[in-house]
Amino acid sequence: MSKSKRHHYIPQFLIKNFADDDGLLYVYNKQEDRIIGKKQSPKSIFFENDRNTVTFAEKFDLDNLEQLYSALDGRLAIDVRNVLKNKTVSPEELVSIALLAIMLKWRTPSSDKEFNILKEDITKEDLSIDIRLKDSAESSSQEEISHILNSDIFKETKRILLSILPLLNEDKLLDIHNNSFIYTNELFPGLIGDNPIIERCNLNYRNIENFIFPLGRYETFIYNKRDSDKGLNAFFNIQKDLAIIHLSEKYVACKSKSQLEKIVQMYNIVKQENKVNSIIPNLFKFLDM
Repeated sequence: MSKSKRHHYIPQFLIKNFADDDGLLYVYNKQEDRIIGKKQSPKSIFFENDRNTVTFAEKFDLDNLEQLYSALDGRLAIDVRNVLKNKTVSPEELVSIALLAIMLKWRTPSSDKEFNILKEDITKEDLSIDIRLKDSAESSSQEEISHILNSDIFKETKRILLSILPLLNEDKLLDIHNNSFIYTNELFPGLIGDNPIIERCNLNYRNIENFIFPLGRYETFIYNKRDSDKGLNAFFNIQKDLAIIHLSEKYVACKSKSQLEKIVQMYNIVKQENKVNSIIPNLFKFLDM
C-alpha cells in the first residue's frame, strides 16, 4: 500500500462543514494579507506534505500516525454530523467533540513550538500510560521499552495522548457536560482557521479551559459557565471570527467571499489600533455577561 503524502492538520470532514453548496471555500492568506481569487476545495487546504510521516530505524518512512488520525477522524465525523443535525449533544458525542477540539489544539502547526519541547520532557507517567511487552525477558524487555519511548514515532504520538489526558479527569468531563451548549446563528457564515479552537488562557497541558469551537458555518460548540445561548447575537459571531483570524498563523477560510472580506477588514482595523491582544479576553468576557 502506498504511503500517504497530503496530511491534513484540520480534518477534511470539518472543513466541509464550512464550505458552500459546491463544497468550496474562499481562503485568506494572513501572511500575505490577501484572499486567494479562486475558491478552494477542502482537499487542497489546511495540510502539509508528509507532516505526520516519521522515519523509523533511520531508514523507513512510516505514515502510521496519519493512518491513526484518519481512523479517529472517521469516527469523530459521525458524532459531529449528528450534533449538527440535531443541535443537541449526547454524553458520548460531547466526549467526541471535546477530544476533537483538544486534538486540534496539538495537531495544528501553531502548536509545534510548544509540542517540540513537551515531547522530549513528558514521560509515560505524565501521560498516565504504561508500556509492557509480553513474553520477553525482563532485561531485554526494559531495553525494548526504552527504545520505543525514545523513538520518533512514539514522541509524535504524544500529540494524541496529550489530547486524551484532560478527558481522563471525570470531574472535568462532568463540568464540560454541565456547562456547554451548541450556539446556532444563521445570519452569516462563520470562519475556520488553521488554529480553530479558541481557548481561555491555559498553561497546564493536563487541563482544558473554557473554549469556543466552531463546528460548521452556523454552529459553534461553547464550553463556558453560561446557562444557554440566550443573549448571544451577531456581535458574538463577529468577535468569534476576529479571534479565529487572530489565532490563525497562515490560512482562514469561509464559504462567503464578502463575509471573509468584512472580517479581515475589521481585523486589520483592530490591528492598526494595537488592540488584537484584547480580542480573546473580550470574547470570553462577553460570554460571562
